[in-house]
Amino acid sequence: MTSTTPKSPAESTRHREGEIRAARGTRLTAKSWMTEAPLRMLMNNLDPQVAENPT
Repeated sequence: MTSTTPKSPAESTRHREGEIRAARGTRLTAKSWMTEAPLRMLMNNLDPQVAENPT
């Protein structure tokens, strides 16, 4: 077993590198449409093609 030093919060983030794209079409990425709808709404806020510029 190897010993590792604890990472700082900036080093241990769990976010993905790159852009998040909202799903399009009728293919589910969640378990049901009841969970797919709010997931797509959140992902649309992060998708650069459909997100609004708040300025």
